[in-house]
Amino acid sequence: AFNCLKQVKLDAFNQNKAFLGKLLSDKEKEPYYIADIMSNAQRRGEIEGKYDDAVARLYRVMELIGQYQLKKYGIEDTSSVSVEDIPQELKQEWHIEGKVKIKIALEKDYRFLAAKGDKLGENFRQDKELRNLLSKRNSSILAHGLVSVTENTYYGLKAKTASYASQAVKNLNQLLDMSTFLKWPE
Repeated sequence: AFNCLKQVKLDAFNQNKAFLGKLLSDKEKEPYYIADIMSNAQRRGEIEGKYDDAVARLYRVMELIGQYQLKKYGIEDTSSVSVEDIPQELKQEWHIEGKVKIKIALEKDYRFLAAKGDKLGENFRQDKELRNLLSKRNSSILAHGLVSVTENTYYGLKAKTASYASQAVKNLNQLLDMSTFLKWPE
């Protein structure tokens, strides 16, 4: 997209070009992906009315926020976490023995953060509303169930995701602005 867009000589695209250029060049890509997927979820939900799709994207953002925050604790890849890196209390809680690598997903990402005393992890543990919204995604036809996601669920998860994302990504609003598609007059 960047290679195509950089050839367009309209000032209206400068923010999008800058966003894509930074996404390609910055070592720390997660903030850009978080903003991009959030913008994509908003288009799916608010423009297209595809709430299942939008909520699936917001779920991924919540997981990505946890993964991004875990990098502060030396966890670079949540699909291959060394047992040595896992806090002792979690080894017992998760029934981990031996010297193996394990995969941790959304819930365990935030549980790990909480065990490290991280504010995002603590917030997640106490946030029953967020966990309820995430469980509705799990019941969605795009996840593990056959229940369609409602508009209210989308807006609730969008607000929660924005709150967590703004705690993890300091310049989130700027990145969201830069990743928003241009609207042409009709």
